[in-house]
Amino acid sequence: MSSATMRSACAATIRFFRTRKGLSQETLALEANIPRSYVFGLEHARHTPSLETIEKMLPVFGIGWVEFFQQFERALPRSRMRRTIMEETIEDLRKFMDQSGEPKWLADPNQKILHVNPALLTFMGVEFDRVVDMNRIETIHPEDRKALLAGNKEAYANRKAFVTRYRIRVAGGRYREVVQSTLPQFTPKGKFIGMLGTMIPEPE
Repeated sequence: MSSATMRSACAATIRFFRTRKGLSQETLALEANIPRSYVFGLEHARHTPSLETIEKMLPVFGIGWVEFFQQFERALPRSRMRRTIMEETIEDLRKFMDQSGEPKWLADPNQKILHVNPALLTFMGVEFDRVVDMNRIETIHPEDRKALLAGNKEAYANRKAFVTRYRIRVAGGRYREVVQSTLPQFTPKGKFIGMLGTMIPEPE
């Protein structure tokens, strides 16, 4: 990343949080105890702020480091050559999943399927496109759907792990009982990117 790109992204990030708080440059400078001219220079991409300077601004903005860097990432220009931290994290998860012999799926924060591994496709006897397009709840045994939906809803709302047992329709149209562990996934900077589920089939 070039220094000019970094300065521009920092400028946009600082301006975003300052205006969201309804602060003038003078007020930000006063409350963060930094020169007003320096704030002006930061927002016009003339300077790259030090970590110490950003740390002074965070309490004025009412945010932490994670939220600052999330906005900074959004301010970076998108290009085919630059992948976001979220994209890199998801790609790493896909590689991990594909190497596993256990059926695994990855869903985004809206519970949309992002990836399923070959072991899950074989277990369910379907193609990847079919898994993405299908209403997954329809593959769950009717008697188990209510508890699974309630558990998933709570896990997503609280960003917490969830373990449950249910029956799912697999290859051949029959139901198999599985124990599923669902774990929240985050980028290295703490951004929630969804849930990773692992199915352990019970012996028949």
